[in-house]
Amino acid sequence: LNEARKAMEEMSVDKPEKGAYTKVAMGKNNSNRPWKSRNQSQKSLKQRVSGTSGLGTDWKKKSQERMKLKIIKEREKEMKEQKKAEIMAMKEARLEKEKRKAENEFKNTTFQKLSNPNKIKTMSKKQLRNIKKLQINPKTGVKELVSPWTGKK
Repeated sequence: LNEARKAMEEMSVDKPEKGAYTKVAMGKNNSNRPWKSRNQSQKSLKQRVSGTSGLGTDWKKKSQERMKLKIIKEREKEMKEQKKAEIMAMKEARLEKEKRKAENEFKNTTFQKLSNPNKIKTMSKKQLRNIKKLQINPKTGVKELVSPWTGKK
């Protein structure tokens, strides 16, 4: 984007000074106060300063400016696409890392099977929170430990 801004600055046309727009002599004011300047539209001010009606601009210059703008817009589009691709790559890498972490975590755990379901009735709340159910994730096909009551991790 900085390259695009630099290119825009290079192709910008020299602008007249600030004072040139504001102080244009145009007869008498209605209030008869000569120190008060008239409010004018930007278009009429530019025409007075340049001395042309705007119809005599050079076609070659216009086409060159259009080409420069087109090149700048294409470059900006390429940069945005490149940034999007980087973000997508980072997202994919993060998801892959999370998947590997879950698999490794599952490999390192030790399990104790509850053979008697009546033991659950005598357990405290704290012990019940630690009970997990083995489930295969339908999207990824990875084995996960989930809560037997809510189905969430």
